[in-house]
Amino acid sequence: MRLLDNVNVSTRMENTVIRIFKRVYADPCDNSLFVSRIQRMCKDKFLSSKFIKKKYNEHVLVDKVILGIMRPFDLNVDILSAVYCQVVSPQPMCKVPSFAMNAFKHFNELYSRYETKKNLKLLPQYGTAELEVTCYSQLGAIKRSYDEENSKTKIERGERKIKVVVSTYEMFVLDLFNSNDFLTGETILKETMIPKDSLLVSLGKLVNDHKLLIKRPICKEIKLSDTFYVREDL
Repeated sequence: MRLLDNVNVSTRMENTVIRIFKRVYADPCDNSLFVSRIQRMCKDKFLSSKFIKKKYNEHVLVDKVILGIMRPFDLNVDILSAVYCQVVSPQPMCKVPSFAMNAFKHFNELYSRYETKKNLKLLPQYGTAELEVTCYSQLGAIKRSYDEENSKTKIERGERKIKVVVSTYEMFVLDLFNSNDFLTGETILKETMIPKDSLLVSLGKLVNDHKLLIKRPICKEIKLSDTFYVREDL
């Protein structure tokens, strides 16, 4: 789970952990299915994935539509073999936003050139995304009168950008608020098809940890019947 959730320090640290596992779990002949799987997962993550990511970066500069704005972004992909990392995909599959699915398909096209006998499967329950959130605040209003009958009011808004690291599921939720002022938990569940328990966890983190959303009614418990809004005072 540490490898899947990117909770690791370096290959050197992982090798140290593997040596400890060998002393604890391996038999006198140094055989252990558990340890061999961990070793292969490390190889996939730190060697195989590194190679294909390098080839991908050499192939093209990723330039996709993110949140309605054309701008380049960095794509970091880990590829693990299903034989050694037996992860169950959520059923049914959640709805992946078009910008994320396009990035996956674009990467998969290149990957298939090097690994013709392997098929990639997207696991949206893992991974993180670094997002740049643009916050707008009303600084004040300036009223200019040309005469008694005609007047014009100009409202100036301040713009502030903050960066936040969220899970993939949390990114899917935030994407909905680009076109909605508020959403109920039931609507978010229907639109994303994220598993209910995972969605409640994601909403809780967006409200309580990242403080990007607020909810009504105000209480600690997160429910699908709650209504969620983007926090204006970020």
